Amino acid sequence: MCNIPFSIIENPWFIDLIKTLQPGYDPPSRQVLNGTLLESETSRVNICIMNELSADNNFTIVGAKKFVAIVSDNGSNVAAACKIITNNYPNIINVRCITHCVNLISTSIVKIDEVKYIVRCANILTKYFKNSTLRSSWLNETIKSKNIEGGGLKTYVETRWMTVYECTGKKMVYPTHILHISYIYQVLKM
Repeated sequence: MCNIPFSIIENPWFIDLIKTLQPGYDPPSRQVLNGTLLESETSRVNICIMNELSADNNFTIVGAKKFVAIVSDNGSNVAAACKIITNNYPNIINVRCITHCVNLISTSIVKIDEVKYIVRCANILTKYFKNSTLRSSWLNETIKSKNIEGGGLKTYVETRWMTVYECTGKKMVYPTHILHISYIYQVLKM
């Protein structure tokens, strides 16, 4: 989906675009697109994959014995496909994607009330600087002058596990610099 959220389907401008291209078409809701339609397409693709894998001649180019493992997430459809493959070819093992596992762990951690509060505060702080060109430029100048590595402040994004660290960890690295900039801004604002 090119990182375009399913909610785009309910955006008024997107709906106007669709209506311009096809006046009689009513686009589905985000829930239908993300639920029924996505599940239907996933099932269709999985059936095609299963049909292709059921034919032994598909491994003739490389050979099934040269495969060692399948790396995947733990989606029920993917897990079912991996199970069929490992049952038919015992030499091929199923390995869970470590990045996906870390993402699931970090998502669970962020659900803890204390962590949720820290992330929320960190996001508020990030928005404080990002919503002002002046504050943002002061922060960037301070980061450069103090030789702080790792870029600027980041906002937590649920689907990107590293943003938990980037959102909260960086605030811990330069809190005095952030307080200094905030103080200067408040003084100049008076």
